[in-house]
Amino acid sequence: MAQNTFIDEVAGFSGNIQQARSQRSTAPVSVRFKGGQSIALNLSDARHRGWSRILESQQRLGKPVYVDLDPNTSELRRLLFPLTSTVRALRPHVAPPGLAIELTLSAAVQVLRDSHPRYAEFSALLREALERGTALLVTDTNDTHEIVDVRGAALPDALAKKARDLARDVGIQTLTPVTPARAQELFDLAGAGTCAPADPDAPCVPFMYPDDGCWARAHEMCRLMANAGQESLKVWIRRGTTALHANTSNHPSCGVDWGWHVAPVLAVSIAGAVETWVIDPALFPTPVPLDVWFYAQHSADAVTSISERGLYMKFGGPTTDPNYTLTQSDMGTYRNRLLQRFLDTEGPPYSVCYKEDLYLRDNLDDQGLEPLPRGGISCSPDINHFREELADPQAALGSASAKARDDLFERAEFGQPNYIYVRLQNRGSAAADATIDVYYSLASSLPTPASWQRIGAIQTSSPVAPGEFRVAGPLVWDTVPQAGHYCFIAVVDTPRDAKPDLSAVHTIDDFYALVRKRNNVTWKNFDVENFFADSIARYSFVIRGWPRIPYRSDLELDTAQLPAGTRVELRLLKRLTIEATVEQLEAINTTSEHITCRVTALGTARVRDMALRASDQSAVVLSISTGPQTPSGAYQFSLRQLIEGNEVGRVTQRLNIGAFPYMGNRGSLELHVASCEWARQISPRNKVAFENTARPIAQGYNGCAYCLRELNTDGD
Repeated sequence: MAQNTFIDEVAGFSGNIQQARSQRSTAPVSVRFKGGQSIALNLSDARHRGWSRILESQQRLGKPVYVDLDPNTSELRRLLFPLTSTVRALRPHVAPPGLAIELTLSAAVQVLRDSHPRYAEFSALLREALERGTALLVTDTNDTHEIVDVRGAALPDALAKKARDLARDVGIQTLTPVTPARAQELFDLAGAGTCAPADPDAPCVPFMYPDDGCWARAHEMCRLMANAGQESLKVWIRRGTTALHANTSNHPSCGVDWGWHVAPVLAVSIAGAVETWVIDPALFPTPVPLDVWFYAQHSADAVTSISERGLYMKFGGPTTDPNYTLTQSDMGTYRNRLLQRFLDTEGPPYSVCYKEDLYLRDNLDDQGLEPLPRGGISCSPDINHFREELADPQAALGSASAKARDDLFERAEFGQPNYIYVRLQNRGSAAADATIDVYYSLASSLPTPASWQRIGAIQTSSPVAPGEFRVAGPLVWDTVPQAGHYCFIAVVDTPRDAKPDLSAVHTIDDFYALVRKRNNVTWKNFDVENFFADSIARYSFVIRGWPRIPYRSDLELDTAQLPAGTRVELRLLKRLTIEATVEQLEAINTTSEHITCRVTALGTARVRDMALRASDQSAVVLSISTGPQTPSGAYQFSLRQLIEGNEVGRVTQRLNIGAFPYMGNRGSLELHVASCEWARQISPRNKVAFENTARPIAQGYNGCAYCLRELNTDGD
């Protein structure tokens, strides 16, 4: 008697299935199964043609299929893909209620609903298999991974293959570091063979079916890179308290759950250090640092380890596949699942996930993840301002080398127009036009939205394509209120990724979420200043409280990157230190209202647990003194504010110390050639370094009567 659902292997087809498929034959084609049952396919129907390809592939792979027939017409309704495996773990599942099942030969999380009519039977089989280590044949749905069938099975021979030495942890130092550019080349090589959902023929790699099969994808990517002369390792991540969850537009629900995951890693040399970068085209369009990859999987207590690339499966299952036969067999299964998904949904991109995701970087490491996993939230390299309009903004700011820099801007100039450019990237799946609102605020460790002053908006000239790095602007700012350092804020608005409602930011938690948890908001509280050795610089900032709400706050001054011998002093309101704990700061002067402290050792000095009044605005003055023997170089320091342990703002300053050609006297506004004998008499606190004469003259400096007579207007 024919069954409406059954699991079996394909025995054969009536006639030449490939020819019938190419001719889109209207004559029914019979598919015979080893158990004796058969079904008919109508190859004039696109869905049936797809099923014929899946059935033919499963026959070649020697793997069974789950066949679901319409009980009224006996026509094929769906195909599923049973898996023979032992059970690794069973856990309660909340939504939908039931059991979460982790199988040894799968990275996906399967779910057995407690409403399933055979829940009691299937759950008993699963628990017995977990206790005894016996194998089951488990069938789940292709997208939601809900279990539809469980039955006993023989243990796969592959599970007996062990190579425990490969499972040991290794260090990234065993690899020869590559440049970021080479890492991108290898990523492109590994990801170039991604499967087309409608035509996933071997040897393509099913990155667009991210649900499962990561171990096979990783093994194939390592093979491709090895053939190109590049050794790699593998990073494994195993779930913590919660399952791993990764957002992706390659799934109808826009995300996948895993019990574990694996991808290749490279050692990458960047900024004088060696970092671990992950190659994972199923999740990212570029290689990413290991912590970015980890954070994207949303399991805070997950555990990672790094192994040799030869390890095929770490958490049970076959541990080696030196001939890549298992790799191709496993990828064949997930190619078929990808094709089945295409037949079910008419293929990705899925409309609910298919949207733009334009973002602004908060720092150079920012990959657009929400929330930001690491780095400062007020060092955006993507807001750049200049005193003259750029002839070719995309060439000047949009090249690969420019993208990696955060110091391309000039100081905002009082008394003349300034030109603001914003760089943005699209990590989404659709192109979109964007509007970027730009604001300024006076330098502050917490520029609350109430302090933002809108400069204007930039409209992109055309839609920003997926993966594009675009320079937008300029926005002309000709109302600079005063000379000095400014904080800039940019907010991006697109049709399907709207800008946040700033009027809804009422608390410090709202503000923290606004900036760190939204990738379309950024700010830059960062400045670069040219500086002579044997100089003194003074910087004024504001420690800001929240409107109408008192808070306790910490202040941290990081001077670890300043050159040895630098003297640093901090002047702030005395009342802020009364209840606070002070670290690495020594009081050297006290008045009725202020206290001046010397940093006792370059590093991190702190004022912990300051009592900030509602709407507090307390000025801080930072004095930096360098000695005459200070070597040339770029030196950076920062002052950041924390509330409840969260960084809510930071002021960052970089000093470019060197032999600049012109020296200004801040006190007299006289400009000299740096070698002028009168320049050597300028007090360290009044020295100002200039690269040319145009800027100081625009600021009101007058040329020295001896060394810059042509720029002297006083006649003496």
